[in-house]
Amino acid sequence: MAITISDRFPQDTVVECILFVCCHPNPNVRTFGVLSVFRIVRANYDVGLRVVKALAGKALWHGFVCPSRLEPFAGSALGLFFEGTNNERLCADLHKITGNIITKARGVKIAKWLLPPVASAFLAKVPDDYNPMNLAEIKFWKKRSKQQKGLADKLTKCIDYMDPAVGRDEDVLETFDDIFHPNSFSVEDGFITNLVFQGVMISRILAGKELFLDVAYKYWDAIKDTGSVVGQDFAFEMRIIQLGLQQMGRTPLDDMWTSRAEETLRHFFFQQKARFRISQEYICGVLVAGFPFLARQKGSVELKLLKEFIDHAFDTEKQGNDLTASERHKRLDAILLRVIEVDAIEYGTYDAPARGLAFFGLKCFLDYIDKFDDFMWERMATVLSRMQTYFPGEVTQFFKGLPVDSSSQLQLHMNQVWPKENIGSLLSMRTEMFYAALLSEPPGKKDGFRSQWQGFLRILTSDTGLASTLRDLIGRVMDAIS
Repeated sequence: MAITISDRFPQDTVVECILFVCCHPNPNVRTFGVLSVFRIVRANYDVGLRVVKALAGKALWHGFVCPSRLEPFAGSALGLFFEGTNNERLCADLHKITGNIITKARGVKIAKWLLPPVASAFLAKVPDDYNPMNLAEIKFWKKRSKQQKGLADKLTKCIDYMDPAVGRDEDVLETFDDIFHPNSFSVEDGFITNLVFQGVMISRILAGKELFLDVAYKYWDAIKDTGSVVGQDFAFEMRIIQLGLQQMGRTPLDDMWTSRAEETLRHFFFQQKARFRISQEYICGVLVAGFPFLARQKGSVELKLLKEFIDHAFDTEKQGNDLTASERHKRLDAILLRVIEVDAIEYGTYDAPARGLAFFGLKCFLDYIDKFDDFMWERMATVLSRMQTYFPGEVTQFFKGLPVDSSSQLQLHMNQVWPKENIGSLLSMRTEMFYAALLSEPPGKKDGFRSQWQGFLRILTSDTGLASTLRDLIGRVMDAIS
């Protein structure tokens, strides 16, 4: 990928090289091609835009959409859009390119009825061991919404409150007190409840209603022991607020919220064993967003809390020996290494502090190299192999700082793994930039990204069928970009 950021190659050669990689039949190779598009747009905007336009042209064959060629264009356009929502020039260019495809494509009305399979295919590529925004949870809620009509009606009302200009703060608090009442709150309803709850809380906080910072903490404290996604997601909300404040050029959160975020991470790790449940059990949870939040707040990637967790995970008396061999991935050391992997790749491809704390975490793991079992060796090799693919220079520097024996053992195991990549991994966390941007829109703004998100949530909370829900989701994404 060095060719994408070098001035030594003619522009035509750069464009042709990236197009070849993006359109390669191997999904691993295509993923690296899309990552190259992100990098070239940052390094040389005009050349990068030429690549995006060329990918758009290849997505059509005699006016008909070619699914295998659509993926690299869609991945590139979505990734750039999510990451650059506040870049007016980029958004305008993406609108023009995408709108041109829609204009030229034949059978667009028919194609819209094929959107559910497209949405299903994309959601299937989103990692679902830690990320509950996946097809399984949407299906589960759609079945449950018919049984939970009362909750669905309350949530629909709350969606209106996502615009800070709507409703009194007292009305918002009264509604959430009702939803989170101990006698009625259910872990199985956590997925949809959390999407609405965090949207309302964050949008009002970013609108200057700091009262809701305390409200979000209060609800975390009230249901933290339920094992629900709502009860462990406080630090993720802090992460989105942090990004939103940064995008708006406002003062960052103060140290009290850094301490409270650490408190929530400690509880999730020590009390919930870094696992939570909705329709199925998930690992990692808020640790994935919490550590990058802390790194930015503290201005350092060497997080004492991360080292403390790793030290605890390798205490054999606290390792979770009640787990079976097939549940090895649920032990604390395995979960923390998965967190580091996500922060290194899903976050690290666009967030330098997340990548830095991942390297710090790996160094902390190597303090316990004598305790590695076969599972841990394979996972360490996989994580480092993935990182070497994306950041070869940084991984080389990392190895230079290791003892010779440790370096040799790691490289030997890395030679035995071939990690798989997909575009879903690249896009899954990039959405946080877009999410922060839409929730920080001015109160009362009409026809913005927030209103599109509210519209989708209304469809999602209703008893509308799965196919119609997915069609609405992809349709709104297309409208936003085009």
